[in-house]
Amino acid sequence: MYSAEKFIDSYIDSFDRTHRQNFSRGESPLPKMRDIETLNEQLVTLFFPGHQGTENIDTLKSVIGYSMQVFTRLLCDSIRQALIYEFPEMSEALAAGEAEKHTDALAAVLGEIRKKLKQDAIAGFEGDPAADSVHEIILTYPGMKAIAVQRTAHFLYKRHVPLIPRMMAEAAHQRTGIDIHPGAEIGESFFIDHGTGASIGETAVIGDRVRIYQGVAVGALSESSRIKGKTKRHPTIGDDVIIYPNAAILGNITVGNGSVIASNALVTEDVPAGSLVLPSEKGAVIRPR
Repeated sequence: MYSAEKFIDSYIDSFDRTHRQNFSRGESPLPKMRDIETLNEQLVTLFFPGHQGTENIDTLKSVIGYSMQVFTRLLCDSIRQALIYEFPEMSEALAAGEAEKHTDALAAVLGEIRKKLKQDAIAGFEGDPAADSVHEIILTYPGMKAIAVQRTAHFLYKRHVPLIPRMMAEAAHQRTGIDIHPGAEIGESFFIDHGTGASIGETAVIGDRVRIYQGVAVGALSESSRIKGKTKRHPTIGDDVIIYPNAAILGNITVGNGSVIASNALVTEDVPAGSLVLPSEKGAVIRPR
């Protein structure tokens, strides 16, 4: 019978080159992606319990109670693990206390996040003639799941919680095909139609009533700086902007209010308000709408 035992010692030696050497706490303190996936699922149920089979207020309370307990417990434990990983000198007690503070802070604003998501769902219904109801948007559109997770992860990102916001976003990315960095600032009534391949970068700022489609990139140009939080690398998108499929808006530029970016356009310069941006061999043609 084949045995790989002869390779094990040399493979373990490779761990000496990693930046984390603290294995003295028993299990590795890294949070688990499967827990984050479950956390995201319970989060969506919390936001839209009526779409999970609830029929009356007693059932609603039961569903919310269960989902709230599962979500907050997984979140608190995952944050604790992330803090220990990021700050190996932090004690278990301090990490647990900080994790509880972050979890309490998020739980207190879940209702406000849910209000924003209801507006996102209404924007989806109003923006897509193929949808027959708001319920259809909530149940079947991947953009709703992606933005539900992002709005929540963004709150944790702003509190400087390590690892967890990005893990939440990546779990949603794997599930929906939509990649929104938790650092992105996204306004009200945001709608992503279809969504596969859409990406929004860390320092992007998106205004109110913005609609984007599949394959859209709101991204950065080549950037060598590693100074996070000090360099704005991504676009600012104004209010009431529509970005059609496979357009790329790149760099620290501004797209003015009410502009429309056509499919396949490459935009790397500021766009005045009320513009129509069309693709060309040179990247884009900007003209008044």
